[in-house]
Amino acid sequence: MKIRRLACPALLAALLGAVVAAALVGCSESALEQQLVDAIESSEGAAVEFGMVADAHWDGFLVVCPYDPSVSERLGFDWPDEPDTFRSDDYQTIVFVDDGAVVTAPSLSFDKLQLCSSEIWQLTALDQPFDFTQNAAGTWVIEQ
Repeated sequence: MKIRRLACPALLAALLGAVVAAALVGCSESALEQQLVDAIESSEGAAVEFGMVADAHWDGFLVVCPYDPSVSERLGFDWPDEPDTFRSDDYQTIVFVDDGAVVTAPSLSFDKLQLCSSEIWQLTALDQPFDFTQNAAGTWVIEQ
């Protein structure tokens, strides 16, 4: 039996790295979402601070909802990777910032958590408390 050698092991390693990185990003987004839901449930929806979930000392966060106006404008600095809010209405994005830069910006579905309301979010401190109510479908909805 002859064993063939791969012509481009570096290409295979790069592809595997990209797959693993994509999987980790998905895990971190769903992990963050689950941490938020757990914090909301443990407090029965009262006085939840995003800083309780984010294990970092960041300056604040901004929720980006479908059809929102310029994200960079509300952040107060240019963010070249700002999401196109008109592309899809299937998700909301939480943009965590520190020292005038985006640290992380996970996108979350609306299945378990609804952060978008009629108001447009501004940059918010992590220690700002929010209340949530649970709707008939079991989704936690922020009261803003």
